[in-house]
Amino acid sequence: MCRILGLSRQSYYYQSKPKKDESELEEVVAEEFIRSRKAYGSRK
Repeated sequence: MCRILGLSRQSYYYQSKPKKDESELEEVVAEEFIRSRKAYGSRK
């Protein structure tokens, strides 16, 4: 089957690594944004 599709056997059986959950990081960033009075990136 790999020969017909032009794929190597290695790429056919390759399994990608699961993505890391970044919800905790997003929560910390959101809290800091609120704590800074939503002023990040704007002039004071």
